[in-house]
Order: sequence, then structure tokens, then C-alpha cells
Amino acid sequence: MKTQYLFLLLTCGLLALTSRVSAQSTSNLDSLDESLSELRKRKDLRAFASEEFQRFANMVDSVLTIEEVLLADIAILQEDHYNEVSNLQNQLQALREEVTYYQDSLSALEVRHTDLQESYYALQEFSLMMEDSLAMYVTENLILYELLPDSLRPETAETDDTAEVATLPEGYEPLETVCACITSFNALDMEDSIAIVTWLGAYADHCDDLVMDRSADFSECVEGATLLGLGAAQNATDTAEAAAEEVDSLGDDVRALAEVYTVKAVVDSVAPDEVADEVASTISSDVLDFLQESTILFSQVEGDLDGDGDNDVVLITKETTRSAIVENDYGDMVDRNRRGLVILETLDEGYRLLLDHRECFESENEDGGIYYPPTLGVSIEESQLICTWEHGRYGYWKYTFDYAGGDFSLAKYFNESLDNTGVPDEYEVDYVANIAYRRNGNGTY
Repeated sequence: MKTQYLFLLLTCGLLALTSRVSAQSTSNLDSLDESLSELRKRKDLRAFASEEFQRFANMVDSVLTIEEVLLADIAILQEDHYNEVSNLQNQLQALREEVTYYQDSLSALEVRHTDLQESYYALQEFSLMMEDSLAMYVTENLILYELLPDSLRPETAETDDTAEVATLPEGYEPLETVCACITSFNALDMEDSIAIVTWLGAYADHCDDLVMDRSADFSECVEGATLLGLGAAQNATDTAEAAAEEVDSLGDDVRALAEVYTVKAVVDSVAPDEVADEVASTISSDVLDFLQESTILFSQVEGDLDGDGDNDVVLITKETTRSAIVENDYGDMVDRNRRGLVILETLDEGYRLLLDHRECFESENEDGGIYYPPTLGVSIEESQLICTWEHGRYGYWKYTFDYAGGDFSLAKYFNESLDNTGVPDEYEVDYVANIAYRRNGNGTY
């Protein structure tokens, strides 16, 4: 009985235990399923991450490949750019050397032109001085000749045709050449007035004719002629003309350089009549309409040029060509584009072109050497166009133009220069009155 009871009790315990174990196993199985599900999700995520990583790695490889191609292209471009820059630098250096050569040539021509002008003016002054001295000398001796007693004057005899021929005093031989006259006169005692007057009475007219003959040969008596101021004075004008011809033969470069210091080209370069008529027919209400695309307005002045009471307009223009921007002697890039004049007449309906010359003045950036370059000034005074170049302590020069009949003409030229003493040397030419004078410390003449 006890055995049965124990068996029954053991069976009940086992059933209870089995029930608890079964519930716990079911719970463990559920947890295990959840863990396996989580593991599967993590596995799927790892696979996705692996795929994404592989795709990113492929993109990196593509970027690296593109980078290599770009670096190769950059290297090629850098090499081409370097070669191009080198070529441009070589061309620029060649252009600089060419510009330097032309600048040196132009400077040499300018110096030559200045020297020839100074020589020309000096020879002109010397010629005038010699002519004055010779005239004064002849006048003084003619006065002495008039005071000479009749007994000492040479006698005259009549020829078959009743012409009067001078009879030479005793001991006087005929003089056939200019050198014979010079040698004979230099042999006289300059303190013996009687001998001088007698010689003049015998030879004055004849020797004067020989001296004034342009074909006279002074080669055999150069020293004697120099003592009398002859020969050089006689040939001064020819030498001056030869110097002027040499100046003219220097070529277009010197002529262009000469235009820097004169506005005479304004008059000389007026368009032909048929072109002027066509241009004059253009009328506009805006002054800038008369400027070309390559021209800019530098400054502007107004005044009455034609005497109608309305202010006409003078435009000082400047060109803008790239080739005129050059390097100066100090290594700075300067704008050497030339300046010019555009003159407009004011009408009721607008402006009409009177003159168009765009390169008659130098630029404002020229090389003044040890001093600043001349300064340009343009104005209208008393219906006259006035162009002035001012050069500080070296003086100034001025050109005055009249406007009449549709044309401009040079009316006056004035030049004032200063030397080390501070005494001005003035020179003026009035082309209307046909008068010229010079004033300095020695007076006016």
C-alpha cells in the first residue's frame, strides 16, 4: 500500500515537473527564435553593408581614374601654356629691342635735327651781321673818300663810246680776281687813311662786284677773306640753305618728330575741297558724334571763332591704339597715343565739323629728359585759335590761327627762350603784316 502511495506521489511530482519543464522549454524556444530572427536581420544588414561598401569602393576607383586623367590633361595644358608664355615673352623681348632701337634712332635724328636748326639760325645771324658790318665799313670809307682832296682822287678817261673808266693811280695794277682784291687790301696799312681811301677809289666798285659774285673763288685766300669777314659771309646763305636741305632730307621720322613741336600740320592737313564739303554737311547735336571709336575726349574749350556771337567748340582728342602703350626708359608702361584737334562750328540746328586732325600733338607722357616735357595749352581768344607749348624755365612758344572762309591760317608765331642769365630771348613773326622781330638783352631788331 505504501509502495503504491509512493509510486503515485512520485508520478504526480514527475507530472508537475514535466509541466514546468515544458513551459520553460517553450519560453526558451521562443527566445531562441527571436535570437535567430535577429541574427538573420543582422546577416542581411551585413550583406547590404558589404554591397554598399563595394559600390563605394568602385566609385572611389572611378574618381581616382578620373583624377589621373585630369592630372595628365593639366600637365599637358601646363606644358602648352609654358611654351606659349615663353613664345610670347620672346616676342615681347624682341618688340622691346625693336622699340629701343627705333627710340635711339629717333633720339639721334632729333639731336641731328636740332643741331642743324641751330647751325642754320647761327649762319643766318652771322650772314646778317657780316652784311651789316660790310655795309658800315663801306659807308665809313665812302665818307672818307668824299673828304679826299680832288688831287688824290683817281682820274677818269673817256673811251670811244664815251663811257667813263677809272684810271688807276700810279703804282696801282689791275686786280682781276677776288683773291687779288683781298690780298691787295690786306697789304694796306690800316692806320694810313689816305692809302685806304685811294685804294677804295681805285678798286672799290670793281672788287665789290667780284666779292658779291656767288661764283667767286675764295679757296686761294681763305685766311685773308676770314680777316675781312668775306667768303664766310658771302657763302653763309648758301650754307644755311644746304643745311635746310639736309634737314628736309632726314626723312619722314624727323618730319613726324618736328610735328611734335608745331601745329603747322593743322593747316597743311585740311582735307581736300570735295571731302571737306562732304564732312561739313554733317550736323549733329552731340559733339561726341564727331569722334571715332578709337578716339576719346581729352579736354574741351569753347569760344567764338567765326564772330557770330555763338561759342564754337574745340575738342582736344586722344587716340587709344594699343601699340602706342610702350615701356619708357624707367621701365614704366606709358600711354604715348598722340592727341589732336576736332573743331566744331555752332549752328542753330547743332554742330558742324570745321577741322579734324587727330594726331597733330604729342602725348602728355613724352620723355622730358632731365626736365618735364612741354605742356600743351589750347584756347580761343578774340576769335583766334591759340596753341601754346609751355616748358617752364626754358620758355614757351605759341601759334595763333585765324579762321576765315572755312579754313584756318597761321597768323602769328611767338617764341620766348631763357638762358642762364635769365634774360628772355623773344622771336615773333606776324604772317599777316609780314613782319618779324627779335628782342633780347641787346635790344630789338
